[in-house]
Amino acid sequence: MQISEFARLCGVSVRTLQYYDSVGILKPTEVSEKGYRLYDEDSVSDMRKILRYKRLGFSLNAISKLISDEDGVRHRVDLLAQKRKLTQEIKRLTAVVENIDRELAKPVKIDNWFDKINRDYNHSSCHYTTAHGEDFVTYDKADYENDLDFTTSSRFPLGSLTTQFTAYCIIRFQELGLLRTVDNIGKYFPEIICGDKVTIHQLLNMTSGLSDDYFQQKCSEDWNNYCEKVSYNDLPYEVQICHYHKYNKGYCKPQSISEIIKAANFTPLKFVPGEKFDWANINYLLLRIILEKISQKSLKEIMDDHIFTPLEMDNTALYGCPNVAGYIDKTRIKYYNDIYGGTTGVVSTVNDMIKWYNFLIKEDFFTKHIPADAEFSCGWYNNEEDYAFICDYNEIRTEVEVGNDGELSLSVMNRQPIPDGHAIVMYYPIECDDGYFKLEIWHMLPNSEIKVNSIKIFDEYANELYSAEVPESGYFISLRNDGEKRHAEEFAENGTYYYEINLAEILKNEFKPLKKYIVEVKLDGTEYSAYTHARLGMVYKRKNEWISVPCDISYNYDCAYDVFISLLANTMNFLNDKFYEFVDAPQNEE
Repeated sequence: MQISEFARLCGVSVRTLQYYDSVGILKPTEVSEKGYRLYDEDSVSDMRKILRYKRLGFSLNAISKLISDEDGVRHRVDLLAQKRKLTQEIKRLTAVVENIDRELAKPVKIDNWFDKINRDYNHSSCHYTTAHGEDFVTYDKADYENDLDFTTSSRFPLGSLTTQFTAYCIIRFQELGLLRTVDNIGKYFPEIICGDKVTIHQLLNMTSGLSDDYFQQKCSEDWNNYCEKVSYNDLPYEVQICHYHKYNKGYCKPQSISEIIKAANFTPLKFVPGEKFDWANINYLLLRIILEKISQKSLKEIMDDHIFTPLEMDNTALYGCPNVAGYIDKTRIKYYNDIYGGTTGVVSTVNDMIKWYNFLIKEDFFTKHIPADAEFSCGWYNNEEDYAFICDYNEIRTEVEVGNDGELSLSVMNRQPIPDGHAIVMYYPIECDDGYFKLEIWHMLPNSEIKVNSIKIFDEYANELYSAEVPESGYFISLRNDGEKRHAEEFAENGTYYYEINLAEILKNEFKPLKKYIVEVKLDGTEYSAYTHARLGMVYKRKNEWISVPCDISYNYDCAYDVFISLLANTMNFLNDKFYEFVDAPQNEE
């Protein structure tokens, strides 16, 4: 069509079209032999774009560039559309993952006895393991007050596991040529008297011979004064723990370089450097300062730069805030993120720790940097078959194992496993010939006391078969030792140190010789703050041989986890030849 017709169609003047032609913004499709400008349908489309951009306020110069880059604009539009689509998909997948997390947070039913012991001991924890394929199981709550379940995204304090990250930063700095682990620490601390005798490598292995005596002595007098002020020894144990953590908040404040150097020079080396392992926080305090001196950055920035950001550990941070709460009995422990610098302070999640461990395995970190003969190195205890660490921090217990075969095991327990009423519940697995068994106290330490108030019989599926009728006295066995350590038989009167039961008489025709039964014995709780111990044993006959099954009784919160794990493992091993790896706790710990 000619220019006049095209102008009428588009609603512009002929002069405008001539100007557009002169500046090159809209050329005619062709020019006739007589010099007439001719336009086609494509010209109409281009003109509509020009008019649309004009209405949007673009200048002719800008419009010319937009039209010339039309393909680029269209590409950006396509990318934006694709981004919107992916964003919607991410939201959908995030919702799916959250639903999966909610399902994983529900307590899993593994075995009737396993669940019963967990209930009896008010156990609360989560476990991740690859021993039987990737698995994550939980028991009870991460935070009771706020009704939070355990998930793989629950944040918990790592306590002394923080040393793993400090150690890795030292190794990383060596790879970057910023330090050498064979260097003496005197290179960085000329004021330290033994600086020419101790190496960075020995700090990593805690074989330096340095001690925390300075910090402990400095704290001791203040602590004693504090205990006197609050009548600490008269308080219930769970209240004592709360006071301890409150006081510890001040004790564990960041130590200045001058204080750390004072600590290093406070006493002579405890042994020749490299001679043996001895845990002392000062080793990793010095490593922290070395890192900060070299990089001129804080340890938090260093860990972010070299670990957490590269590995996308988005929920991990030094001095982070956890949402897993620690409990002693039913008392919540107020969380103080101790910033002891290099030894504690990192908060993380199961998801992020899996990333960390998989990274270490992929990089072959353990065989490259942990000497085979080292008991401890780079934040890990070196066992024969695995690398492990156990830490109790703010009443949250973390256990980790990385096997030589690459198997991972991570457990987080946030409540001391103690039965209601501070009772002690024990389980005696038996396989009797004739059904007879005898429960008896073997030995007792001074000031120890045993009061057995419940005896029940269960089958291997945790079904209760019998509950003994409580005597008028209220106890099947009741005995206290106010003398030296001795066997109960030596001072008990009228056989009060034992109790006999015959399953064959109780169960009659339902009793089966050599069938698996479990005897549950419950004792009154006594003073948990007292370090008193006794041994309550079970004897019975199996294949004409007398079998003895011991149970150690400890009225002591510090032993709660060990007692619980032992009872759980012993009972389950009796019922099953093979049990889940995460029940077996590593042997070494801080």
